[in-house]
Amino acid sequence: MDANNNQGWISALTSNLPLADVVTGTPAVTRATTSAVHQTATQSPRETFEMPNLHVGRGYRYGNLDWYPIWSDAETSKRDYITEAAGDTIRISELAQPNVGWLEVTNTGAKDLAILEGTFIEAGFQHRALIKTVVIAAGETQQVAVVCIERGRWGGAYGQQLGNRRAPAKVRSAIRGLRSGDRGATQGSVDQGEVWSRVAEYGRDLNRDNRTESLVEMRKGLDAEVKLPKVRALAGQIGVLIAIGGHPIAIEVFDHPKTLAERLDSIVAGYLPDSATSTYQATPGYRVRAFVQKAVAKKLQVNEQSSTASNRPDALIATQAKVHKNRLLHISTLNAMHELVLAA
Repeated sequence: MDANNNQGWISALTSNLPLADVVTGTPAVTRATTSAVHQTATQSPRETFEMPNLHVGRGYRYGNLDWYPIWSDAETSKRDYITEAAGDTIRISELAQPNVGWLEVTNTGAKDLAILEGTFIEAGFQHRALIKTVVIAAGETQQVAVVCIERGRWGGAYGQQLGNRRAPAKVRSAIRGLRSGDRGATQGSVDQGEVWSRVAEYGRDLNRDNRTESLVEMRKGLDAEVKLPKVRALAGQIGVLIAIGGHPIAIEVFDHPKTLAERLDSIVAGYLPDSATSTYQATPGYRVRAFVQKAVAKKLQVNEQSSTASNRPDALIATQAKVHKNRLLHISTLNAMHELVLAA
């Protein structure tokens, strides 16, 4: 990418105008049942969950992507966790015998801490990203599954820091082991080789190769060059839909508006590497509504071992959710047909 091209897309990224196309606030799907996002801890463990009813609002431009606020008519339960912790209340370190795929997290705070899928965990022997959304209970030490996002380094300090950035779409796809099959896109175990391949691809596309092939360093450089306004949640908003190149790429929904408000800016900014080299295209409202309708229609099957729930293989919808106290705390849906998710 030459300097002139750099200046072209940097200029485009600095626009934050609302979209002319407006998506109506009618429910994507109407059901008489109460949403499973807010099931109480006193109920028996569930084998399946239904997605909540989702209402989509007017879209906004953020650089070369669009974001759409999402609301739900489901009841909001009291939030019993946090997503931001002071530095002295969380300790992250390599295992006694360092392992690429695992880190140890200790929460010394008074409240449970939720950390989202794809969150960067920096320093240590190498930079990592969290594979699945986890909840670390107050006073608990837990080993968490991670993926390497810095291929060229192994060694250093044992301590790690919880970052605020999240993995972009291509890496998220590889983290989930998302693959096309005869029955549709399947979600399996992490594909570390594909993660490294996708990180290297970002380096080439963004002209940000670095010695250790670090996605963290690529993002730091991009963020230093591209300045965009902070994205702020609207009242009552519990989710967001992201669209790139005129097509939805992802939905993220939470069980409480405060969680969305705390994480919205990092969610939207997480897709900056995916959109940075793309030409902006406004997203038609009918595509947004259709994608939300299809996502809401999918039942989620619970995997008790990992405390997650996901939909059956599907050509379009790849949803993974965190089950916490018998409710869905975090729902993350990828568009398996988007060229940035399952691109060759």
